[in-house]
Amino acid sequence: ATKGYAIKIVNPGGVENWAWGKNCDNVDTPVLYWDVTPRQIVESLAKANEMLNLPHSIHVHCNNLGHPGNYKHSIETFKICEKIKPAGDRDSSFHVTHCQFNAYAGTNWGDINSGAADIAEYVNSHKHMTLDSGQVVFTKYATTTMTGDGPWEFALHHLGGMSSWGSKPGIKWVNGQVEAESGSGVVPYFFSPKIGVNAIQWAIALELMLLIKNPWQLSHTTDHPNGAPFTTYPIVFKWLMDR
Repeated sequence: ATKGYAIKIVNPGGVENWAWGKNCDNVDTPVLYWDVTPRQIVESLAKANEMLNLPHSIHVHCNNLGHPGNYKHSIETFKICEKIKPAGDRDSSFHVTHCQFNAYAGTNWGDINSGAADIAEYVNSHKHMTLDSGQVVFTKYATTTMTGDGPWEFALHHLGGMSSWGSKPGIKWVNGQVEAESGSGVVPYFFSPKIGVNAIQWAIALELMLLIKNPWQLSHTTDHPNGAPFTTYPIVFKWLMDR
């Protein structure tokens, strides 16, 4: 009834590579046995979306999600749709989902930091895209992360349950590889304010929401339930309005 349907693209090409124990860490990584790249997947689906005059732009979960340094790959993904004209009354031909998880600078977990300022600078100068924040909220309980990005959930399983700074019970992991080049993963995870990486994640989404100038290019989400349940929304609104 709300006509909120859209083409959702999760880790384009990477989930197919996961069937072979590999991934796509940028938009030009070849997809095994298909002679195609994530760049081509995103561009072709974006063009098809506009040809069909769908009510929403493509909805992209970028490659290399959750890894330090991925903000550069995210911006390369944003650029793919710069010249694709949106259909109907939309100004945008591209939407990136839970952008916080794709806004990390640094080279490893020891020097991870925020790439939010660079992403906000790009968004502020390009009207062809929108994003949602993917805010992390600290709660008393573990969240249950759920995504179609199978290789990321495998990585999170190791980070949460096996790294020195990880938060239990991340050792648990469910992976699903199904037909039609699709996949899924489920991992429980505790976000803790005492963990430096988690604190940076918390700050990045707030940075995005405060630095992006056009409110119509941005919406608040927690990527329910991955960053936190949607019941925490009022808490985030209070943070944003608190001077």
